[in-house]
Amino acid sequence: MLTDILPSAAISGERLTGPWQGLGIEPEAIVHPESVEEVSAALRWAGASGVRIIAVGSGCHLPALWQEGRFVVLSTTRLTGIEIYEPADLTLTARSGTSLADIDAELRTHRQWLPFDPPHVLDHTLGGFVATGQSGPLWMGYGELRNHVLGMTIVSGDGRMLKLGGRVMKNVAGFDLLKPIIGSHGRLGVITSVSLRAFP
Repeated sequence: MLTDILPSAAISGERLTGPWQGLGIEPEAIVHPESVEEVSAALRWAGASGVRIIAVGSGCHLPALWQEGRFVVLSTTRLTGIEIYEPADLTLTARSGTSLADIDAELRTHRQWLPFDPPHVLDHTLGGFVATGQSGPLWMGYGELRNHVLGMTIVSGDGRMLKLGGRVMKNVAGFDLLKPIIGSHGRLGVITSVSLRAFP
């Protein structure tokens, strides 16, 4: 059971709200991990139990919840905080549940910004934004989101933590495994942190 591997404070029996209301479906539980280790434990449990995990950030996008079968919603809203910000290098690393509004506010203190402008962009969490692969009209001048993600940490379906890419713009080590993750809607793993390139 989930209660055997996660703290009771990380598990709730709350009902789905927002765009999920009215679909007539409910998860077995909604979990709110506060660390990568708790995300990993939840995914290992799900794999062993035959339960689907659906990762959700701020809930701006509706994943395929209408499919049949057991599922648990994994909310990243407690995985918050900017881990590293180097204004001189124009790079920032934040946990996946950090809101883009908070990131934008921090960048503005150094007159920097992110060139992404889909509708309601500041309502998104960083991980949800990357998982859905949005960019907005500014991509024509600045390039797509995938061009500005330098690295990320994800937890795979079997609970392994994987570090992809890096935290600097000149990172050429190994294969580029970032791009398949961006826009994958969580199908390839749960994003737990992201490193981005900022603009002056």
